[in-house]
Amino acid sequence: QAHFRPRGLLGRASSLWQRALDALLVDTEPPAEQVARAEMNVREKTADALLLIKAAFGFCPDDRTLDVKLSRQDISAVAGICTDRVVKQLSTFRNEGILEIKGQTIRILSPEKLSEIVFPFYP
Repeated sequence: QAHFRPRGLLGRASSLWQRALDALLVDTEPPAEQVARAEMNVREKTADALLLIKAAFGFCPDDRTLDVKLSRQDISAVAGICTDRVVKQLSTFRNEGILEIKGQTIRILSPEKLSEIVFPFYP
């Protein structure tokens, strides 16, 4: 199987981090989901990436903060889009009250809104 290994992510990863990313990023999704992801716009891909990261790493005890530190490059690697577009979309999500961002810490204030954004692709 082909592995997608973002350079920045795995270069500094512990073995636990690497195992979690391997589980997340190995291409195992059905062809229909691959086609759906290819048809997503930047907003949808960014929301989908955040939900994938949430599913892989979960939340801290506050039940809102992602239990992993992420650079914008890390998120863009998962989303499959360029970093500057991810930065703009994260800013939009922040302005809409969906996220809070402090450095590499992301707090998802409204996971249901992220799910609504990607719902047309995963009904």
